[in-house]
Amino acid sequence: EQASDKGQFVPPSFEPIESITRDWTWLPPHAFPRPVKLRTPVLIKMSAGSSTLSEGAEVTAHGISEGQLSVSPTPTSTARGTLPIQDTNLVEELTQRYDEWVQARIDRARKAWEYRQEQEKKGVATAAPVTTIEMLDGQGRPVRNRDGGYDLILSRIRAGVVTDIDPDRITGWGTPTSVTYEGKPYWGVDIFFVTDTIFGPFDVQARAYIRDGEVIHWLYPSSEERVH
Repeated sequence: EQASDKGQFVPPSFEPIESITRDWTWLPPHAFPRPVKLRTPVLIKMSAGSSTLSEGAEVTAHGISEGQLSVSPTPTSTARGTLPIQDTNLVEELTQRYDEWVQARIDRARKAWEYRQEQEKKGVATAAPVTTIEMLDGQGRPVRNRDGGYDLILSRIRAGVVTDIDPDRITGWGTPTSVTYEGKPYWGVDIFFVTDTIFGPFDVQARAYIRDGEVIHWLYPSSEERVH
C-alpha cells in the first residue's frame, strides 16, 4: 500500500516478522554471529567433555536450523550447544529491531509524501520530480552539486521513487560511467549508503541507471536486484 498524494498520508504496510523468519525457524546467514542471552541452561559439548551454561549467561549464536540455535560460550570458541531460539532473548531483540525498522520506513515514506506535497504547493504540475537543465551536462550525464551528490538522483529519492535509500545516510557517490543494461546504454551512478535492517546497519551500494534525463532503473549491482 502506497502513501496517498491526495488527502491524508497512508503509511505503507509490512509483513509480520513471523512471516519473514518463517515462524522463527530461519534467519539469514548475515544475521550471525551475534550475542544472545540464555533463558534456560544449555549443554555445551567440547572436545574434552561437556559443560552447562546457566540461565542468564551471554553466549554467541552462530546460526539457526529448524528453530534451533547453535551457540558457543565465546565468539572464538569451537565448543557448541543447541537450544530453541525461544529459549534466548533473540526473538524479543529482533522483534524490537523490526518494529524500529518498520517505523523508520514509514517515517521515510511520510517525508517523501510531504516532499511531493511541497512540490505541488510550489506550482509543480505533477508530484513526480522534474529534471532541470542544471542537472545534466551536454551529453546527458548527471552533474554533481556543490555537496558532491547529484540533484537528479536526490530529487527522485526524496520524492519516494525508492525508499530503500535514506538521503540523509548517503556516504558517497560514484562518478557517472557509461554502462549497458539489458542491451541498452545508460549513465550509471553508484550510490553508497548505510541501511538499517533488523540485523543491524549495513553499508550498501546501489546504482542509478540514467537515460534521457531520467532514472530508469535502480539496482543493487552485486545482485542486480531492484532497489525498493
